[in-house]
Amino acid sequence: MKPAHCLPIVALLGTALCAQAVTLRVPQDRRSIQRAIEAAQDGDDVLVSPGTYNENIDFLGKAITVHSTDGPKSTIIDGGQRDSVVIFQNGEGRQSVIRGFTLRNGNAAQFPLNGGGVNVVMASPTIDGNHITGSSACSGNGVGLYFSGALVRRNRIFGNHQNGCSGGTLGGGIYIGGSGDAVVVDNIIENNQTDMAGGGIGINASGVVRVERNIIRGNLAGSQGGGVATYNDSQPIVASNLVVANRAVQGGGLYLSPPFGSTGGVWVNNTVADNTGDNGSEIHTTGFADQIQLTNNIVRASGTAVAVVCDTSYSTAPPQFRNNDLFATRGTLLSGSCAGIIGTQGNLSVDPLLTGGKPAVAYRLQAGSPAIDAGQATAAVGRRDLAGQRRVVDGNGDGQAVIDLGAYEWALP
Repeated sequence: MKPAHCLPIVALLGTALCAQAVTLRVPQDRRSIQRAIEAAQDGDDVLVSPGTYNENIDFLGKAITVHSTDGPKSTIIDGGQRDSVVIFQNGEGRQSVIRGFTLRNGNAAQFPLNGGGVNVVMASPTIDGNHITGSSACSGNGVGLYFSGALVRRNRIFGNHQNGCSGGTLGGGIYIGGSGDAVVVDNIIENNQTDMAGGGIGINASGVVRVERNIIRGNLAGSQGGGVATYNDSQPIVASNLVVANRAVQGGGLYLSPPFGSTGGVWVNNTVADNTGDNGSEIHTTGFADQIQLTNNIVRASGTAVAVVCDTSYSTAPPQFRNNDLFATRGTLLSGSCAGIIGTQGNLSVDPLLTGGKPAVAYRLQAGSPAIDAGQATAAVGRRDLAGQRRVVDGNGDGQAVIDLGAYEWALP
């Protein structure tokens, strides 16, 4: 049941008069989505019929749900390159929800020039089940989270690009910057572009955020981190993601650069494969990387460039690699401070036997994979794998359930 609007009535001896939350229909009750938002009160629904709505909407701090009747394929909000398509900038919380739209053709025009599709500034809304595409910004061309605890869930964020900015631009798909506890889960983040770093996701000085069960593929960064790039005191928990076919000069898959005294985050049960980069096709670490924890991951390189580069310019201590399968089909596997990690701390270098085929079914474990039941049980990971299957199971039939390596858990047929 939806919450009621309660107004004190003095004439009734201080009791409250409560009215049930209402549903405002667009275009039946209000001609535009923004007019419906302006008329709504906390707890109300704004329900939008199929069509293309040429507007830019601001939630105005209201705890309301704005959603479509028929989903993103038939309900479009077009920002017309005037501003971000959707704006949260008045302290909204998780009860402020945008759901079930195609959000397209935005261009960030307000401070801090982030989030062409969705711009979140010092707010923590729910962004759920949308297609976010064709938008531009300085950072976060699709979604910009600035000092935010937003929940970004079940979206497809694709085809966003940088436009008219230079310097430290981050996040072709998503930018997460400033301290917060944002959660980015169950999204497809693909074919986005940025001139500098984080073609899929760029994370900068974000504190503890959670990035879990996302498919991050086909993104392009002009310099660093085609899939994901992290900088400064960012301490993300990155679990059960598939990071494939991304491109950058350094770290085609991942680029990790923590400062002195930062943990650099926890990277657990991800599959990082078939990315492209001149200096670390799959992973490039730099800065003071000795506190980064990389556990239960599969890293498979298919190009000729060095697969994993651990730069020693600032520190000669390697990141903490434990129970990973790091494998190169050709070329050099490791260089820098992590060159000697194979055979230590449970790290393997054998073909993980990943499935091929269409992206929807690729990169899973085949029968007999050495990644089955090879993980470290104490690593922090969710209860479900990337396919939504239960984790942990007894994959090799020996009577002991041990977590597998990578984003997908194997189960006996």
